[in-house]
Amino acid sequence: MPELTLRTVPNAIDEAGTVHAFIENLFFGAGYNSYSLQNKLRADDQLIRNEICDWLLQVRKEVGAREDTYRRENLPEPTREQPFPDRTAVATARRFEDLQRKIEAIETAVRSAPVPVKDRTWQRHRSEGDTASELINIDLAIASQVVDIMRQVADAGSDVLQLTFSAMEGLLRERESALSVLSNA
Repeated sequence: MPELTLRTVPNAIDEAGTVHAFIENLFFGAGYNSYSLQNKLRADDQLIRNEICDWLLQVRKEVGAREDTYRRENLPEPTREQPFPDRTAVATARRFEDLQRKIEAIETAVRSAPVPVKDRTWQRHRSEGDTASELINIDLAIASQVVDIMRQVADAGSDVLQLTFSAMEGLLRERESALSVLSNA
């Protein structure tokens, strides 16, 4: 599998000379510079996490479609002769549901992952650019895990999936500890 990397796109405003200085002055006057490295990294981090969430949504939809198919084929309507469904079929359908809930929980954790706050206190304790770069690297590792899960789902056919999310949960904890001022003090 090729390694996930970000491509760099040159920014035309960086070579704009006087215009660049004027625009930068306008942004700094407003307290925000959209062209600074820290803000580019912050935006990249958000883009990566949004893409990861889209991929997880696709996986969740695929698992949901497989659950629907499984229920249609293995859990027929009750009849007088068979008023209760087969216990193993119900247990399998519940595993599909649990898997969808787990994927949704991971998706929510990725989407709502904390980011460095933009204030003077934070800037005193931590270099925002270094922290944002570290968060992007962790997000790329999470993306790699999601790509592996997508492959497992594609290769599983209609079988019940046995996906593990422990590596992804560990990366989310690592991401959270990267933002802790106390962890690197």
